[in-house]
Amino acid sequence: MRLHISEVRDGDVLANDTFNSYGVVVISAGATMTSNILDDLNKHKIDYIDIMESNS
Repeated sequence: MRLHISEVRDGDVLANDTFNSYGVVVISAGATMTSNILDDLNKHKIDYIDIMESNS
């Protein structure tokens, strides 16, 4: 599920690798989102990421 980073919550799990504008992986698939990771995404000007859908 594609979400704007403002909608992502601590504990969400990244579904796909996320790349910066130079094609370098910033966050790898399977990473659990934390406030530090979300800050890094902001620094790299990444607005949307793919989060794994929960089965709850």
